[in-house]
Amino acid sequence: MLRNHLIIAWRNLWRHKIYGFTNLAGLASGLAVSILILLFVAHELTYDRFHTQAERIYRVVAKINYGGNMLQMMGMSAPFGPAVQRAVPEVQGVVRLREARRIVVKADPQHRFFEDKFIFADSSLFTVFSFVLKQGNARTVLSRPGTVVISDRMAHKYFGDANPIGKTLTYDNKHTFEITGLAQNPPSNSTLDFDFVGSFSSLAQVEKGENSFISDDDGIPYLQNHLGSGSYVTYFLLNASTSQAKVEKSILKLLQKTNSYNKEEQYTIVPLLGAHLQNTFGRSSEVLPIYISLGIALSIMLLAILNYMSLTTAQATKRAKEVGVRKVMGASRSELAVQFYGESILTCLLAFGLALMLVQALQPAFYNLLGLRIDANFLYSPVASLTLLSLLVVCALLAGSYPALLLSRFSPVAVLKGKLGINQGGAWVRRAFTVFQFAVSVGLIIGSLVVQQQLNFVRNRKLGFYKEQVLVVPLDATTGRHAGAVKNEIRRQTGVQQVAAASSTLFEGYTLFFTKSPTTNQDVMLNFLQVDESFLNTLDLAWKIQPEDKTRIGTGNTIIINEAAVKKLQIEEQPIGQVLKLGTSNEIVGVLKDFNYSPLHKEVEPLYLSVVKDTATMAGGCLFIRLDPKSDIPQKVAAIGATFQKYQPEKPFEYTFLNDSFNALYKAEDRLAKMFAAFTGFAIFIAALGLFGLVTYMAETRTKEIGIRKVLGASASSIVALLSRDFCRLVILANLIAWPLAWWVMHRWLENYPYRITLSWWTFIAAGLGALLIALLTISFQAIKTALDNPVKALRNE
Repeated sequence: MLRNHLIIAWRNLWRHKIYGFTNLAGLASGLAVSILILLFVAHELTYDRFHTQAERIYRVVAKINYGGNMLQMMGMSAPFGPAVQRAVPEVQGVVRLREARRIVVKADPQHRFFEDKFIFADSSLFTVFSFVLKQGNARTVLSRPGTVVISDRMAHKYFGDANPIGKTLTYDNKHTFEITGLAQNPPSNSTLDFDFVGSFSSLAQVEKGENSFISDDDGIPYLQNHLGSGSYVTYFLLNASTSQAKVEKSILKLLQKTNSYNKEEQYTIVPLLGAHLQNTFGRSSEVLPIYISLGIALSIMLLAILNYMSLTTAQATKRAKEVGVRKVMGASRSELAVQFYGESILTCLLAFGLALMLVQALQPAFYNLLGLRIDANFLYSPVASLTLLSLLVVCALLAGSYPALLLSRFSPVAVLKGKLGINQGGAWVRRAFTVFQFAVSVGLIIGSLVVQQQLNFVRNRKLGFYKEQVLVVPLDATTGRHAGAVKNEIRRQTGVQQVAAASSTLFEGYTLFFTKSPTTNQDVMLNFLQVDESFLNTLDLAWKIQPEDKTRIGTGNTIIINEAAVKKLQIEEQPIGQVLKLGTSNEIVGVLKDFNYSPLHKEVEPLYLSVVKDTATMAGGCLFIRLDPKSDIPQKVAAIGATFQKYQPEKPFEYTFLNDSFNALYKAEDRLAKMFAAFTGFAIFIAALGLFGLVTYMAETRTKEIGIRKVLGASASSIVALLSRDFCRLVILANLIAWPLAWWVMHRWLENYPYRITLSWWTFIAAGLGALLIALLTISFQAIKTALDNPVKALRNE
């Protein structure tokens, strides 16, 4: 019986080639896109779940209330974790981490690179977390100072195919580490990502020397002896996931017994499993794009399934006599439903196979387009396999449900008497499907246009400073001491317009200082940036209130603030001459117009600048080198790099362009724009494919009617209008449904941005007209062909 059903299903597909191709193409393309998106969503939602003890791992977070400003600290002091473990029985394990950035790691002069994934960790890292050690003992691999575990990729990068165990690496040109372990590369869905793990006990020596770490005010972080916030991310392994509240209370009791207790500080522990999709303040940061992606995946899959249902039910009348004969011969409705379900499952299996081939071909381009990284291991993991299997089952069940019920419902008496009209068999359902398909398409077109407009608005917004062709070169402590000489040498090069130094580049974190408002005595938080005398001119920063005597800039305890600081300090009437306590007394001598030194996801925050004449006091920071746009940029970068190599021969030359750094801030928005554009194209393709199939079917069922109309004098244009009119009405209805829904969704999305576009009516009209034009082009191809056919062929059998 099963063999017979499969043969009938295959013959039916082969007999109706256009119908079969349309069904397979629509399902396969929809499934392929859905698979790609769902794999990405599954990857994001399964972050850190590969750890066998993930549900019992928590990260410690400190919240400090300072003058009404709630600050969140992710780091704890060095003794905090061990002290809590000793005092709280529910804490079974502790892992302390510290991350080092822009560290030069060297195996030999030929293998020397800047590395950003070098962390220091307790020896318990590999017992609390489930990272795989390919070589080395998990309990002892980091037990002594001067030892390091490296990842597979770093072993190949520095040592090729040789065994790295026992070899040494030089850290920051000062410290030698012995390789005692080889770790499998951390999965791409891991919050902790590392290439090097140095033993935590090594920090006692590393932090005493000159390095990239920024020490706390009370000295070397490793030697801190207070219990509280500090420099080390701290994880606890609890005896049970239900112990969270008890551990938090125990931490409070422990601190109250020591001199470290501060009633303005709160210490909480947050689950590791929620870390990836939450920002530092506990608000959703990455959840919205995940939900949008999931919604798009489900919508496209539903489009493909509805497309299949629509075309299958449209073909129902052609198989009505087959159903009637089978019922007369004794076939039950359930047997017929099983047969038609079998045909749907066969079609789904064929489409799924084609979809997997499409996924294999499109996956590199798709993930590269969206800037995603998903390990091959994840693609073959049980989670991915279960996702694919679930998608196949859902697709087969949904796609076959309505056609099987509809076809098996036909009355044999009515069918054999020829009373089954062409509008029976779910015509209204097909119209509903068409409306839904184009409503989704119109919604995606609107979303794509709005996201792109917002992205263009942000990128083209006047930021208040010059960012084109500005080279940003980080300085280490050694080069920073010679920053004056480096600046002068670079400034003399042709093609270099100006050079400035600052304690930090733009768009990154800043040092925070608290002061009191001179007028209200309230605590105010200010960001701090130390710059040299050329900084303002190099970036073309504009004055709101210029200093009366510019020679005072950079002399004594004088500072410059921005407009946001003036408002926050509530000194609008007379900001010049006000004195702020920032460690020492500092007089305000000028006010700059606000410039967006932070991402445009938030409004400009209060900032004060301290101008120094001797840049050696910065002990690091970076240089801003403004190049002549007419010069040969690659040649200039090479010349500047050669200059830097003279002062830091042990380190590779590293640089970024300021406008590239700015654009990188909007990676999520850029990804969303590309996602909308790509998936809008797929949705339109599927909707157009379904519409083409329906028009083809309608033309076939109305062949004789069209022949009679032509014999009676109907023109080709009137025939085209006849076939197009009903579908155009459906597309217009889809627009009316999609417009308010799309407006609500995109309005809510734009509320996340303090600087945003206003939704324009023309965006919705353009999307609607675009969808209508696509529908007309799809319909016209078959409608014109039908209208031009010889009516004699259609009436020959009458």
